[in-house]
Amino acid sequence: MLLRPGWAEDAPALARALRGEARSPNAWSDALADAEAFLAAPDDPTLPRFLVTLRTAGAPLVIGTCGLTRSAAGHVDLHCWIDEQHRGLGFAAEARRALSDIAMTLGQHPLEVQLAA
Repeated sequence: MLLRPGWAEDAPALARALRGEARSPNAWSDALADAEAFLAAPDDPTLPRFLVTLRTAGAPLVIGTCGLTRSAAGHVDLHCWIDEQHRGLGFAAEARRALSDIAMTLGQHPLEVQLAA
């Protein structure tokens, strides 16, 4: 597993991961719009966001996202989402540990974990 920043050209790969979560008749267009919005969100170096990817023989496979955000109460929230196909394999736990370490290094306290279902 590898955490890396996402770029605009990652939108189709992220949309494929999101598509399994979308339940509307327009699942592909909804997933693509959600992926584009996630990737276009402004960057804050103190609150990084990453794609969760798996290394393959070809291009890396996007299986989720994780990142830090600040709540209205001032807490730093750690968000992690893994696509349905890859849940239960330890990827979310590994991503949370890595992101928690990054948050501590950046001095982001207190930290609250938010898991996407």
